[in-house]
Amino acid sequence: LRPPADVVGILRHRASDFVATVAPADAAEALAASDSNRPRAALLIPSDRRAPRMRLVTRRAAQLAGLRVLARPERPWPARARRPDARVVRVLGPAGDLDAEVRALLAAENIPDAPFTNAAASELERVLRGVDPRAWTPPADREFRRRDFRDVAKTYSVDPPGCVDVDDAVSVRGIRSNGLRTDSNGVERDDADAEAALRERWWRGDALGPAGFAFEGEDDEAASRDASTAGFSHFEIAVHIADVTWFVRPGGALDAEAFARGTTVYLANRRVDMLPAALSEVCASLLEGRDRFAVTCAWLVRAKDFRRVGAPWFGRTRIRNRAQLDYYAAQALRDSKNGIPPDASFGKPSAEDPRKTFVDVLFAFAEALRRDRGATRGDPSGASTPQMELESAELRFETTADGAPAEVLVKGEVPAMRVVAELMIAANAATATRVERTLAASAFVRRHAPPKREGVEALRTLARELVAPRRRAEEEAPRVDASTGAAFERSLRALVAYVSREDREEDEEASGVGARVERARRRASDASSLIRGLASRAMSEARYCATGEAPPADGGGFAHFGLALERYTHFTSPIRRFADVVAHRQLLACLATEEKAAADASDAVSASDAVSA
Repeated sequence: LRPPADVVGILRHRASDFVATVAPADAAEALAASDSNRPRAALLIPSDRRAPRMRLVTRRAAQLAGLRVLARPERPWPARARRPDARVVRVLGPAGDLDAEVRALLAAENIPDAPFTNAAASELERVLRGVDPRAWTPPADREFRRRDFRDVAKTYSVDPPGCVDVDDAVSVRGIRSNGLRTDSNGVERDDADAEAALRERWWRGDALGPAGFAFEGEDDEAASRDASTAGFSHFEIAVHIADVTWFVRPGGALDAEAFARGTTVYLANRRVDMLPAALSEVCASLLEGRDRFAVTCAWLVRAKDFRRVGAPWFGRTRIRNRAQLDYYAAQALRDSKNGIPPDASFGKPSAEDPRKTFVDVLFAFAEALRRDRGATRGDPSGASTPQMELESAELRFETTADGAPAEVLVKGEVPAMRVVAELMIAANAATATRVERTLAASAFVRRHAPPKREGVEALRTLARELVAPRRRAEEEAPRVDASTGAAFERSLRALVAYVSREDREEDEEASGVGARVERARRRASDASSLIRGLASRAMSEARYCATGEAPPADGGGFAHFGLALERYTHFTSPIRRFADVVAHRQLLACLATEEKAAADASDAVSASDAVSA
């Protein structure tokens, strides 16, 4: 039985095509008929139970038996017809077949999986000037000014194992600034003035040497030492992102294809790319040992505490990734005492591996970034994390030789994953802030609204129901504060502690300290999964918007609640997400405006000097 209901409004129109199969009874009737080529009506049953069943008039009912098809309802739906008429626009394959079911899934979600158009292929060939993608190297870029980072020895990417579309790499190099202790008149500067002079010259990138500052060199004896003994006053830490916009120009065929696809879709046995593989896996990808174009966000960082000095530098760059590390290799380097990882596949180890210094600096910088977002020090449990930590286990699929999923595993998380994520969050936030400075009314940002009030109250109610009646009467469940992401995270931790705390009677019955500890651990894990799972349902989905729009009514403004950031965008994955391409275009337009203004000011000064003379 189904309850009656009235349609009170249309929120959005459903796509016009539906994955469906011919009703078994009609298929069997068509197969048994002697005149199977005669047009006959058959019932199409959609895979989506919310969709209406459709009437298909066809001569091919027998041939369509047992197949997944893509059906399109005819419009308009006659007012007195019980079911809409439909036609088959595509046969997807036998029901139950792996490839057919994958095609059906993509079709149901309106994910285009057709080959890239000839126009896109032709445009890419023109961009690459007919060079084989595997042999392509970035040409001299006369269109844009680029800072050269190719000589930075510690430039590595850190990604999941087997990653081929490498969006990002990170570089670290030490800076010695002894030459800036005195000004041009020989007067000694104080620490603040010396640092300001360093930042100004670092920002310009044109004042190297004894009179200014010196970058760590590739053959520097200190390059492989621990940061505390290397004699560096500062570090330059840069996040380099593939310069997809150099290849994908607005209004072109590649741009239209990428916009239509929106994102790369990853499935258990395949992926559907947003950009052609020649770009996503080769020419734009920051591959090991290859020169590549990038857009860079670089920070000047104090070596003593890894705090940032001023705003980051942004610009187009040319880089060379020295090695592609995966998360587990980076974590092994972090955990090793001298940089020699236990797995020889990481490369020939040395007594002082520069990758070890690289990873150690990133860990220290990520901790400083977390502190800057509101975390407090000294809590080994991570309770001071400024952003929310919701339950979201990531799955990994093991497949057979023919691509069929064989096993589902939960990916093991290591701290290196959070370190890289922290750097990407910082680059995304810095990009949003920089763009809004120039485009206050149209900055493309990603906002995340506060949780719904009813969902927040449900969390406290659930916590009360999960404890024993005696505890419920004696101890109030903690109140949930959802005013900020950090406050909500603290409330979730308090609820987990409240639920997982043992009842006194249960504690007395425990057979020893070991049993109590193990039971407490299990209770805490179960409580955390349950409460954080429910908390994720209370959250709204993050959405893209422009800062010039009317402020949302939920009170969250344009901030990102979950990450505890005032402004946030997507900048670090332009190979696989079109939103990042938009962010790149806005950022580069802002930088171009700034460069033009600086050039105009310089011309004005030159003209003034000439007139005065």
